[in-house]
Amino acid sequence: NGLGETVLSPRIRNVTRLHNSMPHMLVGVGLVTGLPKSGSSDRGTRQAMLNYVRALGLNLTIADVTGQGTALVTLTCQLPPFAKQGQMLDVKVEALNELESLRGGELLRAELRGVDGQTYVVAQGALVVPGYTASGQNASVTKNMVTTAWMPNSGLVVREEHTSFFSESGALELQVLKPSAFNSASIASGIS
Repeated sequence: NGLGETVLSPRIRNVTRLHNSMPHMLVGVGLVTGLPKSGSSDRGTRQAMLNYVRALGLNLTIADVTGQGTALVTLTCQLPPFAKQGQMLDVKVEALNELESLRGGELLRAELRGVDGQTYVVAQGALVVPGYTASGQNASVTKNMVTTAWMPNSGLVVREEHTSFFSESGALELQVLKPSAFNSASIASGIS
């Protein structure tokens, strides 16, 4: 400025967000297979496995299904505003019941739905488990969670959320992230 002081000016996009452009929280339930005897054999997991194989045309009963290498999991991800069909997203996977570890598992195709009940993302693939468990005759150690995993770029957007960031009057609205009279006046001055 005229006094020789350095004035830092953040970009408007860093201090505001578009009106009506929040991420859509998605959830789902899925089956993880390929667990080396660290899965769960509870009734819920066995029922989910039975539903899955019946949908593929196999006629089994629940007595025919064991869950030693399988786990029932919850899936979560955020559909960002303006996500396009075909875009890949990260998906978080967490054990829904008691099991030793998700390490080595692979998620079978599962749907993630929004609050409106519509499917927005389909996920499938190998799990990345950030933790580990090691045990010996006299001791054992666990580092981080072994029942939580990530699937980087494994969620495929199959439905776009149609959002409009224009107000009812047709104006483009910006919401200030840290509202104050000074911030609002500074942003308006910067836009002008």
